[in-house]
Amino acid sequence: MENNNQITKGHSLITAKMQLTSKEQDLLTMLVISLTKSSYNQKFKPVVEGDEPLVQTSFTFTLKELSNITSLKSSTLKKIKYDKEGKALITSLEKACDSLSNKKIKIRDENGSFDGKTLVPNAKYNASSGILTLETTLSMAKILLDYGIKNNNFGQIDHDLYFTLGGEYEKRILELISRFKNTKDFNCSFSTLCENLGTTWDSQTKISNVKMSVLTRPLAAIVKQSNGLWTFQKGFSKGFDAPARIKPDSQVVFKMKYNEPKKEKLVSEKVENVRPDGASDRVWRSIEFMQRNIIEDADDFTIELYMSIAEAQGFTVPDAIAKIIADFDSAN
Repeated sequence: MENNNQITKGHSLITAKMQLTSKEQDLLTMLVISLTKSSYNQKFKPVVEGDEPLVQTSFTFTLKELSNITSLKSSTLKKIKYDKEGKALITSLEKACDSLSNKKIKIRDENGSFDGKTLVPNAKYNASSGILTLETTLSMAKILLDYGIKNNNFGQIDHDLYFTLGGEYEKRILELISRFKNTKDFNCSFSTLCENLGTTWDSQTKISNVKMSVLTRPLAAIVKQSNGLWTFQKGFSKGFDAPARIKPDSQVVFKMKYNEPKKEKLVSEKVENVRPDGASDRVWRSIEFMQRNIIEDADDFTIELYMSIAEAQGFTVPDAIAKIIADFDSAN
């Protein structure tokens, strides 16, 4: 379930009602990623067992990590402007953290039950060290890590695409369509969609523009930025199906196709190497064994042994062999 290229979010979190800007969503998602990694060794056990917390709830982020998600240089984030009296002015990062600290998430079921909680009650930034600390509560962590009774109710969102998208509607819709990925077309009413995106049906000034603002533009941006990862289904040039005239309870069906990234084929042909000076017969036989057998039947110990032998003798394993080893490790 853990994948550095994918962001894992539970269905209840994805479909929750929240009103967050693009930057606020990025900060929350950074927290979700860290929380998921921290709890992964617990195999998704309950967040609270008696009175003992099983997961970390406070996380720190460096300027480099912040610049990676905000598209701002570390120097820009670190630079603080001052007023005439020499007091530091509020930065965009501080504004986003202040706003996020006051935002709530609301999860509502079909029976009318709901649960509303503050997302990130504490946010602290140390200008000297350039360290941002985000802290949530145990009860909020339980919601963020809720993958259902069988731990299978979650969506996996492409990491790079998510942080590339600049609009809040785009990010939220990407999460929604990532729930089922080709196994089922996500659908909901227009009023529910508006709530998922942090707006309301009643706030729409022109009903004729609703499709354009909450569907057409965000979906087009997702397709454009994904570089082929997401495309419109055949016969649906805008990526959705909805009545010509819509009402709050009108249903919209997302018609998006997820194109699984192609995995590079392992190099099976023999890789020619020049035997380095000083390399022992054992080293050379080890390298030839890896090339010939493609590591299909080797165990972890064997792989590590061959790698350590090669490194000790100053032998650089070709990229093809290194990739074979990496793929073998990930498969096991």
